[in-house]
Formats: sequence, structure tokens, C-alpha cells
Amino acid sequence: MDDTSQNELLAPDQARDENWRHTREAYENNPRLLLRNTLQAFDGSIKTFYDKALKYVPLKANILEIGSGDGCGADYLEALGYTVLRTDPIRNFVRFQKSRGKKTHQFDVLTQVLAQRFDLVLAPAVFHHFDDEDFEDAAKHVFDMLPSYGIFSLCGYSGVGARFKRYGNKQRYFCYRTPEMLSDSLKRSGFIVEETYLLDGTWANCIASKP
Repeated sequence: MDDTSQNELLAPDQARDENWRHTREAYENNPRLLLRNTLQAFDGSIKTFYDKALKYVPLKANILEIGSGDGCGADYLEALGYTVLRTDPIRNFVRFQKSRGKKTHQFDVLTQVLAQRFDLVLAPAVFHHFDDEDFEDAAKHVFDMLPSYGIFSLCGYSGVGARFKRYGNKQRYFCYRTPEMLSDSLKRSGFIVEETYLLDGTWANCIASKP
């Protein structure tokens, strides 16, 4: 993965919450760009991410989706017969899904924990917006929302290092991790790692369970 490009800047050291705040603002302030860049066919790597996680749970599993975005993932899960709680920290995504008639909750896993317990928690392309400390805080929140033997599956850009990427007139923060780095981080948060894999040379994936 290239270290720099015209639309990438190395992320400076700063207060932890500033990285996530900048990312949220980038999404909130560029709604048209947001949806244009996310609405796409549900296939390839993203479908594989969901299918691999589903092998660990029964059809009656209760699923939490963190970062539901445009809703394509949840649509797929519901079509298969699963019960899904759609959530996203970005208001524009929540509003978009509600405009489609989909019940969606605004939820930020970095600062919130739901009282409900879920058999499977999915986090597609969310945790790569967290630095290492925020990652472990959010992972512990997921841990608390799982019963024993519950499953957590996440994916993010593979690589090493952190940088900001321009998004409209704002910037998003990315912290790149290899599958092995994801595994190490989840183990530190108390998880047992079940599987790690790399998709398309771009997406680092990790599936873990709560003891």
C-alpha cells in the first residue's frame, strides 16, 4: 500500500477523540459523496466477509451490525432470514436508511454499549477509523455486548501506519492493520481469535469469539 498520494496526508499525533471526530465530520458534511461512494452491488469481498461470519452462528442468531451504512449488508442478512439490528454512528446514513423504511439506530461503539446481547456482531470497515487505544476500547464494548461463545467479525484496510485521507472538504482518519495485527488487538481485549484472512490484498479480516 502506498505511503502517500495526492489525497493522503500522514496523520499527526493529536488527542485520540480528534481522529474520530474528524472522520465523523467528514461523513456528516459530505452526504452526497457519502452515498455515491457506498451504494454498490453487494458482492465480492464484502459478501465474503458476511458469509464467512455467518458460518459461526445458527440461522436464529441475533445480529448487531455496526456501521450499517447504506443498508446493503443488513438487507442481505434479512433476506437470508436473520434478525439484524442496524446501527451507524453517522446521522446521514441513519436518515438514508429510514427513508428506505428501515429501522436504524444511531450508535457509536466507541462511546456506547447496548444492554442487549447479540450472537454475532459485525463491523465492516469501521474499526480502521480508530487508533490503537480507541480500537481496544471499542473492542471491549463489543465484548460486553456478546454472550459466551458470541462471535465478533470485523474488517478494515490492510497495511501499517495511520494517515488522513481527503473526503470532500474534510478528512477521514485511517489506521491500517494486517490480519495479524487485528488478531493481536482482539486478544488483548479478551477475545479468542477463530480466523484471520486477507481479501483482495486490501481487506484485513478477523473473526473472534468471547470465551
